[in-house]
Amino acid sequence: MRTTTHRPSSDGTNRSSRSLDQRWLIALVTVLVLVLAACSGGDDAGDDGDEGATDTGETAAEDTADDNTADEGGDEESTDGESVEIRFVGTQPAELIDPVTEQFEESHDGIDVTYESVPFEELSAVIAQRVGGGTQDIDVYYADAPRNPTIVEEGYALDLTDLIGVDALEGVVPEASIETAVIDDRLWTVPMRTSTQLLYYNIDLLEAADIEPPSMDPAERITWEELRDLSEQAQEAGATWGYVDDQVSRYYQFQPLPESQGGGSGLSGPEGTEVDVTNDGWIAATEYWADLYESGLAPRGVEPNDTKPLFFNGEAAFMPGGPWWIPDFSGTEDLNYGIAAYPYFEGGEEVTPTDSEHLAIDPNTEHVDAAVTFVEWITLTEEGALAMASGLAVPSANLEALPQQLAELESTRDTLTGLADLVTYEIDNTAVPRPFSVGYVEFETLIGEALEDIRNGSDVTERLTQAEEDIARAFER
Repeated sequence: MRTTTHRPSSDGTNRSSRSLDQRWLIALVTVLVLVLAACSGGDDAGDDGDEGATDTGETAAEDTADDNTADEGGDEESTDGESVEIRFVGTQPAELIDPVTEQFEESHDGIDVTYESVPFEELSAVIAQRVGGGTQDIDVYYADAPRNPTIVEEGYALDLTDLIGVDALEGVVPEASIETAVIDDRLWTVPMRTSTQLLYYNIDLLEAADIEPPSMDPAERITWEELRDLSEQAQEAGATWGYVDDQVSRYYQFQPLPESQGGGSGLSGPEGTEVDVTNDGWIAATEYWADLYESGLAPRGVEPNDTKPLFFNGEAAFMPGGPWWIPDFSGTEDLNYGIAAYPYFEGGEEVTPTDSEHLAIDPNTEHVDAAVTFVEWITLTEEGALAMASGLAVPSANLEALPQQLAELESTRDTLTGLADLVTYEIDNTAVPRPFSVGYVEFETLIGEALEDIRNGSDVTERLTQAEEDIARAFER
């Protein structure tokens, strides 16, 4: 990654000093010529000479000044012709993204990219403070898809309708991803990644419990009810935990349960601000989930970031989670694991969560063309999408890059054969995005707090009722 080099200020100062010296020299020479001419010529010649000397002298000075102006103007043009610096803000570590920006720079002379990593939890605040504050120190940034209505309403995203266009996305990224990038028929973001969920299982723990591994075939996916029974069976056979959530108490992980029970996303209406998390589907799904913790099949008191090690270390029999864990799991020689299709409730819908990061452009950017070029390369070209997918197993939203990325993940273990077909099927058939609402952040936060309380023993109906009231009040503000 290159860094834009600015001309030192002293360079301009030196150039001005040289100009001044040149003007004094020219003026001195002109005076000497006029003196010589006066000494050698008549009055007419002297008058002409005086006029000529004056004109010539002034003209020479002006020409010299003009030459310097032209030089400086040329330097200014040269400065403008130097690399444009794009400031790119995201949530992945710099060691993953810097190789991507370097690859972009190699094929795009004149555009340098400087990447800045911020924690995911702080991204919204950073965008609000710096993009909303017009600081112009961000050009391109990660946009979490369900937060798109908020960044558009707040004026944090450049309208890309006439710069990139919806047509450019069609057939290149999933249709479901396009729907979350377009608001009021205008394109505001470009999908960079998508997501899905798998059911991981520990082969050794299942063999110890005489459990046949669940199928990877979506047509033979097990139900949540069956998963509870298998978790209990595995725990009775020696597993510390029968079940552990990847993103425990987080809405993204939880959403498929009420959706599968027919309870919906929890938000509806034209603005996505009508709250309903106390319908029969939500109550039934949450009671099922709460029982996993109440019964001791799943652990209480474990932070979301600490649940993966429980599966990683062979303590849990099952874990719903994203494909981004495959590189770590496959790289652990002692972990004997497989994957299956995501469960659904008996008699309910087959639902998997989806959505992920998009890219947005700061409407205050001074480098619109360069920012658009960078965004298009990352999201809409196979080369850029594959570069962005390397080192991170979150599925690319680019439909040309995705099969190659999945094939690479599938090759890491024999037990993953069929992974690419499963992920593709889920994205095409069962993926349900998070609700599209200007109040999504408040909704996600308050539901997460309610789920955490329920996981630790709060009554399901009472706590969801409280959450529903809290969310409604938050939307009124």
